[in-house]
Amino acid sequence: MPRPSIPPLRAENRAKTNYYPEAIVRAAGMGARNLESVIAELVSVERPAGLLALSAAVTLGLYALGLLMLRVPALGGRYISVFPAAFAVIFALAVYGRRSSVSALKLYLVTMLVSYVTIAALAAPPGFYTALASPSTVSQFVEQVDSFRSAYTTLPSMSFAIFRHNLEIDLLSYVPIVGAALLGFSMMDTSSLVWAVSASSMWSGYHLWYAYVLSILLAPDTFTEFSSYAIAMAGGFELYMALTGGSRRRLRLSLALLALSICLLYASAVIESWLILYVGLRRRRAAPDLNAKIGRRPVGGQCPRSAYTSTPSRAATP
Repeated sequence: MPRPSIPPLRAENRAKTNYYPEAIVRAAGMGARNLESVIAELVSVERPAGLLALSAAVTLGLYALGLLMLRVPALGGRYISVFPAAFAVIFALAVYGRRSSVSALKLYLVTMLVSYVTIAALAAPPGFYTALASPSTVSQFVEQVDSFRSAYTTLPSMSFAIFRHNLEIDLLSYVPIVGAALLGFSMMDTSSLVWAVSASSMWSGYHLWYAYVLSILLAPDTFTEFSSYAIAMAGGFELYMALTGGSRRRLRLSLALLALSICLLYASAVIESWLILYVGLRRRRAAPDLNAKIGRRPVGGQCPRSAYTSTPSRAATP
């Protein structure tokens, strides 16, 4: 018995049949655009709370992944540089990701907030990971800081040395787009090393292990140095706005901010040198005999010397 033939679909039925795949595609596209808009809203200097929350989530996620990387010695040490690289991308997107009318003052204030929160809390996971994955990195950092301070014994010589070292970061921060990324990288890089020293002190049995981080936070030259970098980056943002259709007023403001940041940077170097030479602030190590204890085997076994330690931190000596 022949099977009954299936009548062809009517035009309206074919239209309904084709509607569902198209609707799914449109819904997926709208969902992607909504997700992109949500991320853009979070990664913005106009919403510092969302920016800090996203940075904390990314940092903790990278830390959890890094603990797995410790099982592979060849990757454990090199993974250290992922933390400042990720933070550099987030910070650059927050500043330049959306063309906004944020003022130079607000950009300065948000940058200062992010700087202090980074060194106070955000850099703790990468700092602990650095102490676990590469103790030699922490030891070398402590030796570099001590040797730098012992090489200069007068206020003018130390002030000029610190100023020359930090001027490179200041000028690079002025470069549009790239400067924000480099400043974010330097911010997380140095802060994580400070936390790594404190973590190593804690594991060595030093009860005041947080004193090193606290001394960096409360030192007056930290405020002036962070301010100079933030002002230079704000000047770079004004330069970017001037080159992309802004007025000459923005260009003049950009140059004025750069000049102000350089002057403030030298004043910061003088303050830091005076505190080191005449007050003794932050001259001592975070823990007594730290280098003798810092090379002990971390959790998960001793990791090889990382290529990350071949170059010192680009940020200023704390």
